[in-house]
Amino acid sequence: MEISGNVDARRRLAEELFDRGQYDAAIEVYQGGLKGIFEHDPTLLLGAARELGGGEPRAEEILGRREVGPGALSPGAGRVAGARETRIELESGACIARPPPGEEIPMQFAHRVARYALISAAAIILVACASQKEPAQRLMNNIETAVAAASSEAAKYIPDRLADVQRKLIALKASFAKQDYAAVVTGGPAVLNEAQGLATAAAAKKDEILKARNDEWAALSAALPPDLIAVQNRVDLLSKKSSKKAAAGIDLAAAKDGLSEANSLWSKAQAAFAAGTMEEAVNTAKDVKARVEALANALKMDLPAAAAAQ
Repeated sequence: MEISGNVDARRRLAEELFDRGQYDAAIEVYQGGLKGIFEHDPTLLLGAARELGGGEPRAEEILGRREVGPGALSPGAGRVAGARETRIELESGACIARPPPGEEIPMQFAHRVARYALISAAAIILVACASQKEPAQRLMNNIETAVAAASSEAAKYIPDRLADVQRKLIALKASFAKQDYAAVVTGGPAVLNEAQGLATAAAAKKDEILKARNDEWAALSAALPPDLIAVQNRVDLLSKKSSKKAAAGIDLAAAKDGLSEANSLWSKAQAAFAAGTMEEAVNTAKDVKARVEALANALKMDLPAAAAAQ
């Protein structure tokens, strides 16, 4: 028989089977619906727990009502418990049907207690699952906030760590979508700790890079001015008529243009340093250094820094 995936349809069919005393069939109907988005559906889980309890009164009655004294039972419960009057009490979260004196033997009473315990356990599990949804949602919100706050600097200085946290957040969202709130509550705190550490890690990496650039700038700013002056002096010397022999094979015009461009770039590098844009300052200074070294090679000369190193 094909059964609709609708929860209410399954519940009605299972209750009809229950009323007929077909408890195994009712359990199959309930359990058959515990798939996909209905895996943790409270209606199906409570219904299944009731049938596993051997057809005892509905779980919602056990959880939500306290009855003391004689009274008529529901039709389904009446057929299972018999026509006797029964006293039902809800004490400390467990519902126990107490037998009238002399009418039930101890073994039967023990089975009844065990059945109610099973139903109560199922209800407790459902409540625990529902109670984890809010903290799970709060955890994911906190992680998203921490990632958003750090993403700009983290993407620039620690992109791998940022990507790792983002992957873990996606996994938590997938668990939440499956209503696996326990997985989020269990794994979320570690991810939150990593997310909150992104800003600090990015700042530390930024400081490390800035220190390295400051060191590079210090070395370049000390070497380049003397090198530029040395190249200028070499060009001036080779431009004299007395140095005609030494200047043979050297393109002095190209050397003069190259020196002018190098001086212009050095001024640009100094302006970038003054503006606090260290990356631009260092990169431009490196470009100047490469140009000056090329000029020195073309002019057949040694630079002061290279000569000192020798």
